[in-house]
Amino acid sequence: MNDTSAILWTLVQLAIVVLAVFYVVKALFFRRTAQKNIIPATHLLRIWISSSLVLASTFSHATAATNAAPADLAAAVQRLQEQLDEQTKRIDRLYRAIGPQLAEMEDQAAAREKEEQEDKTLALDELARLDHEALTSLGCVNPVAAEFAAITREGALRLFDSAGKVIKEFSRQGQKCRSVAFSPNGAELLAGTESGALLVWNVASSQCAVLCTNLGRKVGRVTWLGNDRVAWGATTKYWEDDGKAVDHDKPGGAVLARDTGKTLWTFRGFVRDDFFTLAGARDGRHLAVLEIPGLPRGAFLLDGLNGEVLRTFYDEEHGSGPLSVGISPDGNTVAVGYAPWDVILWDTNSGAKRKLLDGHSNWVVSLAFSADGKQLISGAGDSTARIWDVESGKEIGRIRFPGESTYVQSVGLSPDGEIAFALVQGTLVVAKQKSAARADQKP
Repeated sequence: MNDTSAILWTLVQLAIVVLAVFYVVKALFFRRTAQKNIIPATHLLRIWISSSLVLASTFSHATAATNAAPADLAAAVQRLQEQLDEQTKRIDRLYRAIGPQLAEMEDQAAAREKEEQEDKTLALDELARLDHEALTSLGCVNPVAAEFAAITREGALRLFDSAGKVIKEFSRQGQKCRSVAFSPNGAELLAGTESGALLVWNVASSQCAVLCTNLGRKVGRVTWLGNDRVAWGATTKYWEDDGKAVDHDKPGGAVLARDTGKTLWTFRGFVRDDFFTLAGARDGRHLAVLEIPGLPRGAFLLDGLNGEVLRTFYDEEHGSGPLSVGISPDGNTVAVGYAPWDVILWDTNSGAKRKLLDGHSNWVVSLAFSADGKQLISGAGDSTARIWDVESGKEIGRIRFPGESTYVQSVGLSPDGEIAFALVQGTLVVAKQKSAARADQKP
């Protein structure tokens, strides 16, 4: 190799090393926080090894050029070699600095890759994705038809079919709905309002009946106990910010007769208007509530006739508390969603834990069973709604929304479990399960 070629070759290799250093620095100090943009540790290691090989090769070529070159050329090569040595030291320092982070970065990249692959495998066939700023994140499914009712920002109820088409809208002048639930027979829609009223719409005729006019608080959640009783709940402060107990005897809601609006009994519990914190049994035998003051932080099954606590569903490993609850159509299973991310299926007859559904990566805030009780859909703060086979505990379908921590606060399944509804602030997704997923379920 002649002198000029040796110097040019050395310059090329110096540029390669500098580029390698640039990527390492970029990975360390300028990488975005999203997991999908993290450079895997193995890639960084390959850069470092390649740079080392380049340095070794550069040294041999520079030495050969120095032996045959005049003094000025030899001095230039020597300066280049010194620069390469400095770059090598810099890479070594950077590598030592990121050493403790490499395993974590690699795990994050692997987890993200696994999640993306699962999203593709479990993705449902979207029938409609309605992006409309008028929609809130609050809604419910019709238990006897493939329909979903969503609350608008104006406080109206908008009814969608399985194609995402608006088929009806319900509203009452002077009232803003803040919670909604279909009756078990699908004939009526119960709504709780911002001013503390309970309204009932006949779905077929669109006629509205006023059940109560002033409950004294904004109605956060509503549900049905059979077709002849309704329940409402409101956010109630039972603890001060410093943890001191306050108003532990104050009711958090009540059960009323559907025909007269008369209060039959009251209950205490944790209620949030944006989480599924109240669930009634379709046959009216039970009401499920969360976190009764003075009792363990669990879910509770109350007698539908008098409010007596029949079962306590408490799990020590999920002591941070339940966030959502649902009752299967046959009344034999209670699903509870927890922080930080699990769902547990409980047996209502024995109080025993039946299944742990593990898959979410953030708070589980909405739950709904299919009409046959074979499937459960859950919504969480990890931007997903997930469909589970109740018998096996296996995830069989998934809907993903944009963002890392979008809360899916309302979910539902059509009576046959084929159509899934998932609602976040401003977006309703209607999707159909793939035939293969349903074929995997046992009859």
